[in-house]
Amino acid sequence: MKVFAASSHIPACVMLIGGVGWMAGPACIAPRQSVELYEICRRGDWAAAMERQRPLWALNQAFAKYNLAACIKGGLELQGYAVGAPLLPQAPLPPEGVEEVRRALIAIGALQDTMVNDRGKPVSSGSFQQAQPRGGVRRGDKSARPSPRMFFCVI
Repeated sequence: MKVFAASSHIPACVMLIGGVGWMAGPACIAPRQSVELYEICRRGDWAAAMERQRPLWALNQAFAKYNLAACIKGGLELQGYAVGAPLLPQAPLPPEGVEEVRRALIAIGALQDTMVNDRGKPVSSGSFQQAQPRGGVRRGDKSARPSPRMFFCVI
């Protein structure tokens, strides 16, 4: 039997007891960090896995506090992907949620340090740089934009 964690809060623990992966909403907006954690777990370096998992905690807390769709879409918007708001009846991420997700993404290296306006959209200001998706594609350039990352299951 193969076991997957249904929570992104404890993937290293699940892998430690023989799990083979986890379903992770936060991996949609932090795929590189999630894959790094998975690879460390696969090597069996449990001390490094716990160290790598700790910085992801704030992002997981935001997902638990708000809703999955709002956090994924809010995070993707911060990263420069114009994905829009969640479909009703789910609410979009409120401004304080956008700020919480933004701080968590910056802390784990999944977002450049940016400021957001009162609607939660990234803006340039002073020494801050506007967020851009990987590859330097600018917001609004749909012809060159890669597909948004949808990485729910780390195996």
